[in-house]
Amino acid sequence: MSNEKSSDIDDESMVSQDIATDVAELKTLLENNAQDMKEIKTMVNHINTYVAWQKIFAWLKLIIIIIPLTIGLIYLPPLVREAYQKILSILSANMIQ
Repeated sequence: MSNEKSSDIDDESMVSQDIATDVAELKTLLENNAQDMKEIKTMVNHINTYVAWQKIFAWLKLIIIIIPLTIGLIYLPPLVREAYQKILSILSANMIQ
């Protein structure tokens, strides 16, 4: 019976040692995980700011392209019409002579 008690005690001590090492491993894994999460968070913040600036510059590029086109559509037709009339008058004057 004493032999059984000593084996039970040995089993319990081995289990407690295994639990202690498992807890230590879990603690180190959690610390590493927390550190990795902080690094990932800083990277994601950097990427988010980059994407935000890309969106802003995309809108600016669009505005820079659209504004001159609309101004051109408003002001160029009368100028083109006027230039066309002048060219026709010059050509008709040359034809008469």
